[in-house]
Amino acid sequence: MLPNFEFVDTVPPVRGRTYIDGARAQDTIDALVEFPNRWACVPITFLYPDLEGISEQKLKSRARSIAGRLQRRDLKPFNDYRIEAKSRDTNVYMRVVMSRREMRDAGYDVEN
Repeated sequence: MLPNFEFVDTVPPVRGRTYIDGARAQDTIDALVEFPNRWACVPITFLYPDLEGISEQKLKSRARSIAGRLQRRDLKPFNDYRIEAKSRDTNVYMRVVMSRREMRDAGYDVEN
């Protein structure tokens, strides 16, 4: 006899503390470094997949919070880079900021 399980189409959102997905964070950093000084639009649920399914208002609040932490260099593993961040709705716009000298030193083809 099979157990009487409840079947649902989606998993309920996590309650309490959520954690950044380390692999996705590193993928984001790699992309930002590939295109320095250009803004990337990153959905908050990409960095925090456990947030899938929570209300849009809570996602907006989390995006604002994460943008602030990125600005303060208070979010690992992003704190090793100079990052500007802004939130818009449930997205975080972020970019790695590099001077011309830093870009040249990193091997980017920079116009003089």
